[in-house]
Amino acid sequence: MATPVIGAGVVDALGQEAHGVEFDNWDINEIEANLNRVAALGLPIYITEFDIDERDDAQQLEVMQQLFPLFYTHPEVQGITLWGYVVGGTWVSDSGLIHPDGTHRPAMDWLMNYLER
Repeated sequence: MATPVIGAGVVDALGQEAHGVEFDNWDINEIEANLNRVAALGLPIYITEFDIDERDDAQQLEVMQQLFPLFYTHPEVQGITLWGYVVGGTWVSDSGLIHPDGTHRPAMDWLMNYLER
């Protein structure tokens, strides 16, 4: 679908939603292959609405540790937007990385360490 508008020169970047509920049945190799297919279109990619809808802290952390580096280090990915980072703050109930009282879930601690912040 993107090829005609890219060819017409009316698109200067591509966005890919990355809601965690979509990752339940995918493996990391398939996600990387799909990302590479989009990258082959030749435009910068922005990962939008990245969240991991997982109540279990250990599972959310595991998914974050797999996906964020994939997106962050991909040469065509120019940005990643976290979606609904406060627990209970969006329609994605278990996606938050910070509790309303300000305490971090383990995935947020890992992310801050990964980004050296």
